[in-house]
Amino acid sequence: MKFLGFLFALIHSAFCFQGLPEVNFSLIHDDIILSPKQIQMRKYNGIKDATIKERWNNRWENNIVPYQLSNKYTSHEKMIIEDALKTISEVSCFRFPKRTTEKNYLDIDKRDGCYSYVGKVGGRQLLSLSRGCIYGFIIIHEVLHVLGLEHEHQRPDRDEFIKIIYSNVEPDKMSNFGKIPEDDVYYKEHPYDYRSIMHYDGSAFGKTDPKTGRKMVTMIPLQSGIELHDNYELTDLDIRKINDLGKCKMNNRKETTNSSCVDHSQNCSKFKSDGLCDSPKYKSLMQKQCAQSCGYCRNKALRNPSCHDKVVECPAFVANGFCDSKSYDSSILCPKSCGLCN
Repeated sequence: MKFLGFLFALIHSAFCFQGLPEVNFSLIHDDIILSPKQIQMRKYNGIKDATIKERWNNRWENNIVPYQLSNKYTSHEKMIIEDALKTISEVSCFRFPKRTTEKNYLDIDKRDGCYSYVGKVGGRQLLSLSRGCIYGFIIIHEVLHVLGLEHEHQRPDRDEFIKIIYSNVEPDKMSNFGKIPEDDVYYKEHPYDYRSIMHYDGSAFGKTDPKTGRKMVTMIPLQSGIELHDNYELTDLDIRKINDLGKCKMNNRKETTNSSCVDHSQNCSKFKSDGLCDSPKYKSLMQKQCAQSCGYCRNKALRNPSCHDKVVECPAFVANGFCDSKSYDSSILCPKSCGLCN
């Protein structure tokens, strides 16, 4: 993911380890921390982002991940983090209760970057989300690492789906393209997913082109018609992998339903006055939490004969998946093309 990769590149190049004495880590690389025990169990050429097998005892018991949020976060930031956790729990049997006295829990803290352990390591487990990480898709990406998922582009069968241009990769980022051994990855029953929230964009970890100033292409999809862009949402395959990882039964999954047009936060008036309703960063969250205060209830009025597109680019928006993206309010510009008139 271009934006995510850019963030991690900045984090890695200017990382500060001060203030982390209580974290017993042996390695941190981009968005992954490995404990000494995990490194000992991974003796295959330095691959740093594998899903650990159950025999490594890194699964969260009963799929319950107790967590605590640092007081360093603002109320806005806390709401975004909690909404990301809710998004995962709504499509799986994983639950994220606030920690009380649990010994094994997730400590979400505002450190210097976006990074996590892979799976449960035991005790107070750090998930760092700095200010620049407070976007729903980044939080979900990191929490899926917490649950035990790996990056899609490191699958052992990835060479059937993407070509790595190693000459364009930053020398100190080569390890991000190592393949996970076939017997140590939880993937076999799932097709390769170019749109996975765990897949980076096509120029991730790339050198900067001196002529254009842009990142060079590092991954080329081998399937025609596919482009590797930022992935902002969970795909159906992501959801399947999460549920298979947790051995979720269908009756344990929450059914997602469209909430009625009401506010779900007592702070909606303040959020509206602060401009969050119109902020691209917060719009998706405001649609869920403050639909009434932000005026999103007007979308119901689209169900009438006068419903029409507002711009000529709507067919292109539809073809590129804008209608299904939480990052864009397609109901305003392209209600007809996005099928919202009926």
